[in-house]
Amino acid sequence: MLISCVSPCSRANLFIGLISFTDAESDSLILRRFIKAKDFTELKDTFLLSRATGNFQRQHDTILVFQFLEGSDGITSSYDYELLIPKTNAVFKISDISEDIMYNHSGTRKLGCINPVTSYGLNGQLISNDNYNEIIYIKK
Repeated sequence: MLISCVSPCSRANLFIGLISFTDAESDSLILRRFIKAKDFTELKDTFLLSRATGNFQRQHDTILVFQFLEGSDGITSSYDYELLIPKTNAVFKISDISEDIMYNHSGTRKLGCINPVTSYGLNGQLISNDNYNEIIYIKK
């Protein structure tokens, strides 16, 4: 007898890519997580992202910030976010994260999958994520 089931794939996790920021400017970041679709009025929690606690990698002119958040793997479609870069007084609002909801079909073996992010808002501008990139690029 073959048993098959359908279960949702894992939520996509997004990470931050800071373009043209110096190491000194980006050594500490503040990420605020808000209840989704509440116009950034209902703060859920706040995280300090730093080189001391996270994985910051420089690739040419971009600093990639791979840091997991408590209660979540990374930036997900479940919330809206506000990124503060204290040393530059810059604030970036990440909202309306949309992902393709896919399903993991399994019969005799399990298949892995993830729901790719298709778009998100950055400071009110819709960004299409046609390549399903898991980095939100933020330019100085």
